[in-house]
Amino acid sequence: MQDAENAKKSRYYLIFFKMIHFYFKKTKALSSLLMIFMLLFVLKANAQCPTGDVVLNTQAQVDQFIIDYPTCTTITGNLTVQGNNITNISGLSNIEHIGGFFRLWSNPSLTNIDGLSNLISVGNYFGIYNNPSLTNLNGLSSLENVIGYLNIDNNALLTNLNGLSNLNSLNDVLRIANNPALTQINALSSLTSIGGSLAIINNDALPNVNGLSSLTSVGGYIDIEENAVLSDISALQNTTFNPNGSSGLTIIDNPALAVCNLPNFCAYLANDPSTHPRSISGNLANCLDEAAVIAACTSPQCPTGDVNLTSQAEINQFAIDYPFCTEIAGNLQIGPPNGSVSDITSLSPLQNITSVQGNLFIQCNGVLQNVNGLNIQSVGGRVYIGGDNSTYTNLLLQNLDGLSSLTSIGGDLAIKNNTVLSSIGLGSLSSVGGGLYVANNNALTNVNGLSSLTNVGGYLNFIHNAALTNLNGLNSLTSVGEDIWISDNTILSDISALQNTTFNPNGSYGLTITDNPALAVCNLPNFCTYLANDPSTHPRNISGNLAECVNENAVLGACGLLGQEDVDAGSFSYYPNPVKDILNISAKNGIKTVEIYNTAGQEVKSQKATGNNAQFNMSGLQSGSYTVRVVTSKGVETFKVIKGK
Repeated sequence: MQDAENAKKSRYYLIFFKMIHFYFKKTKALSSLLMIFMLLFVLKANAQCPTGDVVLNTQAQVDQFIIDYPTCTTITGNLTVQGNNITNISGLSNIEHIGGFFRLWSNPSLTNIDGLSNLISVGNYFGIYNNPSLTNLNGLSSLENVIGYLNIDNNALLTNLNGLSNLNSLNDVLRIANNPALTQINALSSLTSIGGSLAIINNDALPNVNGLSSLTSVGGYIDIEENAVLSDISALQNTTFNPNGSSGLTIIDNPALAVCNLPNFCAYLANDPSTHPRSISGNLANCLDEAAVIAACTSPQCPTGDVNLTSQAEINQFAIDYPFCTEIAGNLQIGPPNGSVSDITSLSPLQNITSVQGNLFIQCNGVLQNVNGLNIQSVGGRVYIGGDNSTYTNLLLQNLDGLSSLTSIGGDLAIKNNTVLSSIGLGSLSSVGGGLYVANNNALTNVNGLSSLTNVGGYLNFIHNAALTNLNGLNSLTSVGEDIWISDNTILSDISALQNTTFNPNGSYGLTITDNPALAVCNLPNFCTYLANDPSTHPRNISGNLAECVNENAVLGACGLLGQEDVDAGSFSYYPNPVKDILNISAKNGIKTVEIYNTAGQEVKSQKATGNNAQFNMSGLQSGSYTVRVVTSKGVETFKVIKGK
């Protein structure tokens, strides 16, 4: 009809222009003017949009639309696209607004709707249904608003709704039904309100409704029916909804759905059924029927005391029994406590837990490869990943990225005996109330995942990590409450990240750096300051390392603490220098021991002393340069002397 009307208009225009051209044919200038007038007239005619409804039933009609209406952006009436041979709808690429309904239906050859990339709004009903070859909705990337009803129904190959990522409001019903290949609806994450009802029906491959997590308001009922693998509807827990006549909350025949006691659903079911109708049946476990859901609504939100999860089945059941539990009041243990090996492969069912008041243990897991799915932000007690010996190892655990939300630990953090652990993904962790123990992780190459850590309340220990090359992830660490112990790390060559860290001796350990055969530099400024103190109050054990870190004296020399003159003028003196036999030493603070070291840093002689003066016999030593270390009651004095012949 529209094509015939356009052809008729074109014939009238042609007759009109021929008559005028004949009249002015002897005047060239007027003829040129006439041609310009003709062009403007045609452009003006083509700029118009069609009035009323538009129906496109063939590919030729779709293609002709943009030719006839090249600047048309708004269809004021209804638009229907339905035809057996339609393969693309690029002819609609300029359309931004449709005032009436838009039916995109029964197009067996249409695989995509990329031609709708400029469509912003649909004024009434928008139906995408009965398109058996349609695989995606990417062409709707500009769509922001559907004033009426959005129906996505019976599209056999449609796997997702990704083109709807900008849809933020819907004034009427949202119906997603009979799409057997649909696996996710995450693209609806911007949708916050639906003016009418929500229906999700018979989508056999859809496992969850996570894309609706931003939805806070549904004006009518919620209907969830006959979705074969749907197991998670928790994304709807913040959504208010209203009964509409005989319909309110309908959840029927979803055989994999075991959890329906969402807080908002529980609040709804607490009302009188006569005003708040419901139909719940044919689901699983705590969602089996209305009675099961109401019973689950009255159960404790979290278990009391400790939680021990020793198998994947127990973890899965926890999510069913406590789907909205966020805080564990006691300890949380993942894996058996006795050294046997669990079959746990996924921790995702525990994703709602954000806080553990007691200790967190992840140990004895033989097949667990990561801790993804955890969302724990704080632990009041200790965190043990692995255990104190190889019996408690996590054999296949590769990283701790799943603990990236963890910000604070009240007690110790121990990462021990994890055979293939290669990285530590604790990027949000800022404080450890107890000690930090990283030991016997043979594949651990770096500790970059500790980049936010500023404070460790207890010990700092790195022991037996065969692949660890540096401690660069500890650059932000400024405070260690007790000792530092770095031992038996085969290729560790750089500990400079610790140079801004204060630490305090506790007991007999203090600063321990032993048997790191690739570590040549230990004269960090804070270590030098520590080593300048009396060993009786600031214990140290440095040996088995490389070059200037080979032993304590090598570090003292690198720190400039050997060969110094008296740092407290008038309190310390020695003579003669060079010396042949007797070296006289005086110290106002009292002398405890005198030690002599050769140029290789080896102790060659020592003697105890009392009082403020000591005589040290060097006659038995070979000629050459020596370092003298004098321990006084106030600290350590070092200087160099020349032994003469």
